Formats: sequence, structure tokens, C-alpha cells
Amino acid sequence: MAKWTPRLAQLPHPYIAVIIGGNSGPCTFGRHAAERLAKQACAMARACGGSLLVTSSARTPDTAIDCFEAAVDCPMHLYRWQADDADNPYYAYLALAERIIVTSDSIAMLSEACATTKPVAIFDLDPKATSASGGDFRLSASLYRLLMRFGPQRLSRDIRLVHHQLITSGHAAYLGQALPDKPPPPLENVQQAVSRVRHLLKSES
Repeated sequence: MAKWTPRLAQLPHPYIAVIIGGNSGPCTFGRHAAERLAKQACAMARACGGSLLVTSSARTPDTAIDCFEAAVDCPMHLYRWQADDADNPYYAYLALAERIIVTSDSIAMLSEACATTKPVAIFDLDPKATSASGGDFRLSASLYRLLMRFGPQRLSRDIRLVHHQLITSGHAAYLGQALPDKPPPPLENVQQAVSRVRHLLKSES
């Protein structure tokens, strides 16, 4: 964090970290989603007089991050993910930001953002959320949604259950909705996870 503080000093506070994932399961991050995210993130930054600290990830399509960058019209520092880059600012962004926006496709990134106990906004990549402004079609995503609906439950995961838990527990809100007005409780789900895994193992034996 100490290394990145002077590099970002020219950007106005508050900092809003924008953590971008990509295509995963039923979620698609394409041109339409990128432009929608840029518009909403910039609106948040302008409303508070702040700036964006943006990072892509290993799954972010190059064309999508290009569209995002072209659509941004507020102060921003953009990091394009590179493999094995010791200068990756991901954790510095989480530490320095006053607010965090995370795309809805990654449980890991959502968990790490919420662990900071800062206000977290989930950018919804559910096709239902994008239908009004144009969606991004991906065949494998459509097939995955069919599997979620009609296939055996053990063969799919519904990440919306994670979103629901984070929102109802006060750790996050969907982007565009009111963020939690007080720090959320710390994420302390280790024992709950251990108990659940043990239960699953017993049921499989």
C-alpha cells in the first residue's frame, strides 16, 4: 500500500475501487456490461467527488476492458491484469479505497472486498439485470443457466445465493441501491463452513 499511495496522490478522494472479473458460469462480462459498469461507477464517483481505482482480472476479456476504459468520463487509475506481476495493485486498491464495486461473478473477490468491512456494491451480471440496456450473449453461459434450472443440483452452483447472503447480512448491496450505512459485522464463517462440509461428507458416505 505504501508504494501505491504516492502513485495515486493526484486522484481525488474518496477512492472507489472497481474490481472486475469476467466470464464465469452463467455470468458474461462483455461490451454491454462494461459500458453499463463504467456509467454507474462514474456516476458514483461524480456524486462524491471521487475517483476510480480499477483493476481487471485473469478472466476479463480484453475487448470488454477496452470498452470500459473508453466509456469512463471521471478520474481513474486503470490496471490491466498481467500474470505473475509483482506490481499488481489489487490489495492496495482494497486497502486504499473508501468504497468498493465488485462484479458479481467471483465469490473470492466479493469475499475479499467484504472482509475489508468497507461499503461494497455488487455489479450484477445476471442476464435479467442487463436485459433493459442490452445484454452480452455467450453460448456457454446460456447452457450453464439451463443446467442450473433443469440439471442435477450437485452439478451447478448458484452464486446468487452468495449475493443474497451478503446483502441480507449487511455486507453489500447491489450497485445502484443504497449501500449499508454502518460497518458490517466481520466475516466469521469458518466454523459454519467446516460444519457444512462435514455434513456433506457424511451425506455422501
